[in-house]
Amino acid sequence: MPEGLTEAQYKAQLNQEKGKTQANKSRFPKGKKTLDIADWLPQIEKRQKFKGDKVMGSGHTFAKNKYESKAQFDAKNGKSGDMWE
Repeated sequence: MPEGLTEAQYKAQLNQEKGKTQANKSRFPKGKKTLDIADWLPQIEKRQKFKGDKVMGSGHTFAKNKYESKAQFDAKNGKSGDMWE
């Protein structure tokens, strides 16, 4: 316990610092937010379109395509065409 503080003041100061730390952690979460399969399945079922027994539209979501071609990827990452062939 630091000098000049009573035990109650010291505990109050520690609790205040812990509160600030937790508030900061909630503002800046670690990792990527993911979608749980249990949440995703009802969403995809709502978007499906049927014509009789045949699925006409699945409501499938695709990942973003960062590069349109291998050549663009190689140009961005500094790779020569000979390296891959």
